[in-house]
Amino acid sequence: MKRLIKYFFLFLIIHSTSLTYGQNSLSVTNGSGCDQVVATITFTAPGATSIKINLGDGFAHTNLSSTTFSHVYNTAGNKTIQLIVDNTDTTEFSDFIHVYESPQANFTQSTKVACSNEEVFYSDSTIIGSGEIVEWEWVFSNGVLDSVENPIHLYKDLTGNFPIKLSVIDENGCSDFIEVDDNILIQEIPEALFSSEARIDENNIFVPFIDYVNESIDAESIHWDFDDPASGELNTSNKDYLEHKFSKEGIYEIELIATNELGCTDTIVQTDSLRLKFKFVNLFTPNGDGINDVFEIIEYGDLLAPLQLFVFNRWGQTVFKSGEYYENNWDGIDMNGNLVSAGTYYYLLNYAGITTWTGWVFINSSTGAE
Repeated sequence: MKRLIKYFFLFLIIHSTSLTYGQNSLSVTNGSGCDQVVATITFTAPGATSIKINLGDGFAHTNLSSTTFSHVYNTAGNKTIQLIVDNTDTTEFSDFIHVYESPQANFTQSTKVACSNEEVFYSDSTIIGSGEIVEWEWVFSNGVLDSVENPIHLYKDLTGNFPIKLSVIDENGCSDFIEVDDNILIQEIPEALFSSEARIDENNIFVPFIDYVNESIDAESIHWDFDDPASGELNTSNKDYLEHKFSKEGIYEIELIATNELGCTDTIVQTDSLRLKFKFVNLFTPNGDGINDVFEIIEYGDLLAPLQLFVFNRWGQTVFKSGEYYENNWDGIDMNGNLVSAGTYYYLLNYAGITTWTGWVFINSSTGAE
């Protein structure tokens, strides 16, 4: 006679379960675990002349007098235990011993040598056992912990060799870890620095040049990018000192990348604004007394490209046109060589060929004809 009883497995590492059939019984303590289970098995078989306990892994217990014994399960899987009394009466535990295969922790990384401002990508490559991984714990050298499967770590402001540890736990509670000393070499980076200064010509008119000086620390080479593609091949450079002529008015992001002998880099970006800001006089008196005798732009902005002034009378006729650069020198003399009469005149200012400013100025002169 054979009777089969199935039990639902509870996620307990230590537990005791018994099965009774007639006067015969089986009980098992510690019926589940990871990689290896040491189960304690107890049986009763009153009046039996022989017993055989099939342990589910190819081994059997046949000692009638040893009613409590231990057995080591070393292979993964679910084991069925049978108690056979006098070769006929069978009591069976089905799927009671559960041996789970543990995971084998492992990982890969994007590099074994990195700079201290470089992100390192780690990926879990654990070999799965009997269950899926549900928990990760990464321990980095600077005490930083991470619990994601594939972390990204930055060894900021650190240099030297550093270890790492990865611990994993699967859905059955089985765990493993891997710890690697000197896992990664972090190298020092240079420090990118520079200074700049706008250029002014002898006539006190700003020109579209800025002088740049590399002041980087521990750099073997540098690379400039002036954010000015219209300047062609002059948009980039690897010189320590240079002047750059910007192609037009605007806002530029000046980038300097410094590289050391180890190949590590640092980048600095500075915003240079080439915006023009002017303040004009709205009255001048060209009477030759040396005081307020010319039409003057009294406040310039950051930089200037060619700046040309045009002045018109109230009928729209041109009375003055400067050269390519206006030099704050119009003294009220028109294009025919005569002093204009007193009154209101209108001007426009061309910057780099584009009409940018218009306005009016009152001329108070004691002589002259329209």
